[in-house]
Amino acid sequence: MIAARSLHFAAHNEALARLGRKRRSVGLAPLPVAAPLNRFAYSSVAAHSPLAYSAPIALAGHVAPIAAPIAAPIAAPIAIPAVTKTQYHSQDELGQYSYGYSDHLSSKHESRSADGKTVGGYRYIDANGIPQQVDYIADAFGFRVAATNLPVGPL
Repeated sequence: MIAARSLHFAAHNEALARLGRKRRSVGLAPLPVAAPLNRFAYSSVAAHSPLAYSAPIALAGHVAPIAAPIAAPIAAPIAIPAVTKTQYHSQDELGQYSYGYSDHLSSKHESRSADGKTVGGYRYIDANGIPQQVDYIADAFGFRVAATNLPVGPL
């Protein structure tokens, strides 16, 4: 690593000299070349794993071979269903509007008429995996809601 770094800085300084530029910092000075270090390689994956990788070990110039790499099994591609997402919004100068969205987990829609009546609803899957639905109306008679998750009183 030190030798490679030193060669890199030497090449950089040579290129600067050919262009007639001076070194900008002291950090570009070539480093002294040291004797190569003893290198070794190892695998952090267990040897019985199909993902195991092995490489030769080099210590003090001696190379000790290790078992050939084990090929990993090729898994079949998983088909992921296409998710359709939609949304819309429209409004006019009379205060009427309509908007909504829908995806694979939830949906919502709401519209308001010129007389001020708002009608809407939404659907979602709750934390227990149960689909829930809420429908509501807001008009001159107040706000009324019907939902699957509202408690029902005794009859």
